Amino acid sequence: MKKTPVIAVFLMLLAVSDFYPSDSLSSAEFFPKAELAVKGGYGAKAVVKKLRLDGLKGKTVMLQFLLHDTKKNLTVYTLKYVNIDKDSFIIDETVLEISDPEAITVLGEGSFQLYAIFQVVRMDNTEVLAAVRVVKEIKIELKKDPKDTAQLDELKKWHTDKLKELEQTYGIDILYGDFKGGYKVKEAGSFQNITVKSKNDLIEDYFPALIEALKRFPPEFIKKSGIKGVVFTEKIIFLGQPVGGHFDVSEKLIFITLSSPASYVSHAFAHEYCHYLDNTLPGHGNMEQWQSLNTPGFQYKNIPPDKLLSGDLFSQHPAKGFLNGYCMYDPYNDKAEVFAAYMTPAEYKKASALFADDPYLKKKFEHIRWELKSVFAGFPDYYDPEK
Repeated sequence: MKKTPVIAVFLMLLAVSDFYPSDSLSSAEFFPKAELAVKGGYGAKAVVKKLRLDGLKGKTVMLQFLLHDTKKNLTVYTLKYVNIDKDSFIIDETVLEISDPEAITVLGEGSFQLYAIFQVVRMDNTEVLAAVRVVKEIKIELKKDPKDTAQLDELKKWHTDKLKELEQTYGIDILYGDFKGGYKVKEAGSFQNITVKSKNDLIEDYFPALIEALKRFPPEFIKKSGIKGVVFTEKIIFLGQPVGGHFDVSEKLIFITLSSPASYVSHAFAHEYCHYLDNTLPGHGNMEQWQSLNTPGFQYKNIPPDKLLSGDLFSQHPAKGFLNGYCMYDPYNDKAEVFAAYMTPAEYKKASALFADDPYLKKKFEHIRWELKSVFAGFPDYYDPEK
């Protein structure tokens, strides 16, 4: 690829000194076209220096770099999580990068006048910290690299017309084969790439199952969430145990394994997508709110890695408010299981039969419905398991 000169848009907020007021940063630079150190290739990046956050010890914050197109009302973003361990917490420098392929997936090709935004979001209450929010208008040109296109085509070599139509409608990629995004799922997992022996299974069973599952989501909802795609794998190992799916926030991908039957695709996708939403959309990761839906005094347990697949975890409706034993160990997976059942009609039918005698479980499903509607008001009109 021909190298493009780096054009820096520099915004000085505060003079660098020995004293930084509460919640402050010294500078933020936006590079609308740059060589990317982390993601490789070219794209846009934000370089933030001397970011100070006060009074947040013990909290987790999300650092976000966004490119927003006001004409199309579309946003592409990247993020990092930071655990605050001091009363006065300072990050000397941090870099957030958005690659060209990521931006093109959401915005398309062409020249754009965009708003580059850096902001910090408290994960406990979804507050955006106004004192360290930076907004700058920038120009950027997005154009596909023929090499990237060729590599992407190789990961879609068995696509059906219906799958191509789905990708176009939802603005995502469905990938498989020799996926180069890494052989890692987060820090503690790995996956095995799809092989030729699975070609017929993918085409005949897994592609139709994924199409059916995704079509329950409004296209605008999927686009707003920023997810880039779904990767089919032969198997996934997480914490030493095989699992049915996983998610990657930084790559914005959902991983689904063929080690589970195609009938499980809807559940697997929705479960991992719920985790993705809880980690990316402000307001969706409020576990205190979720835990308030349980019976008074209930406390979640931790799951040892060697118990991830134990039989008692999948006992059905073991107590008021819980679909299965797995839900009782972790609020995040409790919510993801309810979300998956809500988005899978056959599972919702079974769960709703319990509502009359289990008001706690009913409230959890009502909460999922409310959250989906809060992100996209027309969601219940597009898909409602009660209809």
